[in-house]
Amino acid sequence: MKRIFFLVLALVILHAPIYGQSYHTSSLRDGYVVTFADTIWAKIQVNVEDNDVLLKSGNNYSHLHADQLKKVVLVNPEGTTEVYYAAYFGIHLKRFLFTALVDGEVPLLYREGVAFEEYGSSNRTPYFLMTKGSVHTLGKKKELVGLFKGQQVVLSDFLRQSKSKLENEEDLIAFFKFGNNASIKVNLMAGEDD
Repeated sequence: MKRIFFLVLALVILHAPIYGQSYHTSSLRDGYVVTFADTIWAKIQVNVEDNDVLLKSGNNYSHLHADQLKKVVLVNPEGTTEVYYAAYFGIHLKRFLFTALVDGEVPLLYREGVAFEEYGSSNRTPYFLMTKGSVHTLGKKKELVGLFKGQQVVLSDFLRQSKSKLENEEDLIAFFKFGNNASIKVNLMAGEDD
């Protein structure tokens, strides 16, 4: 009787990892992950809710948690990219994966259900920004304009002409795209003078 029990227990343990994985290998996409030590090209699937990334390189599968990541870039068949950043937020002692709606010097990030305080309300805006590797909640218009050094006048004109109040996703995306592009132009021009 004990032999049967241990045989059944061994079979359950051996099959548990197979049935415990909820990834669909058909949804793996080409891309790369940037860790603290390396850049790894592989087939990738991102699970934002679990802050987890599945990698397939050759016949090998591995998982990386947001704690091990800086950035994930997926390349879509059309050639566009989908970008995710991993970072600490608020007083949490773990890293979260955030979707980049706009990538650049100051990325606009999206993540639902993350509160700043441990027991805080999760009905905050799902939009965040990243500066120098840290994630922050969005500030007021004046604070957002100040993020893009040397571009305050141009960005203020952009907001005035577009009549944007930065209250919806479409306006935020347009502002961050414009701000990141304007910053690139200023940095390139500054480099030409050297």
